[in-house]
Amino acid sequence: FVLRIIAERSFDLGWFLMIAGLAFFAPDFWIQNALYGGFIVFAGMGMIVMGSVLLTSAGFSQWVSRFLRQLSAGKIAIEIAVKKYHAGKMIAVFCLSLLGNAFSFISCYFLARSVGIDVSFFTVSGTVAIAGLLNLLPVTVMGPGTRELVFLKLLAGLPHAQILAFSGLMLFVAQIGGALIAMILGHSILLGLKIQRTDSVAKTL
Repeated sequence: FVLRIIAERSFDLGWFLMIAGLAFFAPDFWIQNALYGGFIVFAGMGMIVMGSVLLTSAGFSQWVSRFLRQLSAGKIAIEIAVKKYHAGKMIAVFCLSLLGNAFSFISCYFLARSVGIDVSFFTVSGTVAIAGLLNLLPVTVMGPGTRELVFLKLLAGLPHAQILAFSGLMLFVAQIGGALIAMILGHSILLGLKIQRTDSVAKTL
């Protein structure tokens, strides 16, 4: 289960890395560096490929088991069985991750434009992606403080009021709003499954 979560999250991490790398090619980004940008883009592609392998490889669980046994010098018999995803399900996870991240970056771009930040899509998206990657560090909850610091650095030259307004909108609209929608949808799905299970039990009786 844990390995499946890591594999699925590697898609999101891969998209963030690719967007962050593409920002280095934008003419209005904080710094233009094709070498750094290309390296980060390829790292993101590597994360996506790794996620695909984790979800579909038949021999991965055996390799992990052998690796962990070697770490324990053979003293602990470790066997890990990872439930594989069929190709169709893996493609569905890939597409949903792509759509979810695309909508997220597009919404952040429009939020930036709504407060008067007039920069390119990849500059806004790359800044958001870099802030998101740094938020993986266990120093903040949902990014306050870290996100503002990244925005003020990468969007230098813009009025601080606009940058802070953009960060606030991201927190309350994109993150909290998205979390509430996800929670409502999740409860709706669970309720539907519970009703279906109750109906099936009633029919068997």
